[in-house]
Amino acid sequence: MPQSHRRFTQEFRDEAVRLAESSGRTRREVAEDLGIGLSTLRHWLDRRREHEIDHLPRDRQEDVTAELQRLRRENEIRARSGTSSSGPRLFSPRREVDEVPAHR
Repeated sequence: MPQSHRRFTQEFRDEAVRLAESSGRTRREVAEDLGIGLSTLRHWLDRRREHEIDHLPRDRQEDVTAELQRLRRENEIRARSGTSSSGPRLFSPRREVDEVPAHR
């Protein structure tokens, strides 16, 4: 028998997210206590994070923009110098496996 979708108020959703983030209990415990599914709670948490990312305060947006510019400059410098943060390459994808030199 198909279940009907329950509707929750925005206040209920906000309180569930607040409890999941600050109560110190697992998400599963919070969901069970509130009588909602774990996937529903996860969905609400994901939507809250997405909303917070999309609506950063102005000063935080400037910090993120400055950090992004710094990282792009750093990557450009590394690309020009031929070095990367992972060190020298041990494997070249251009070489075929059967091209390994044999010593006799």
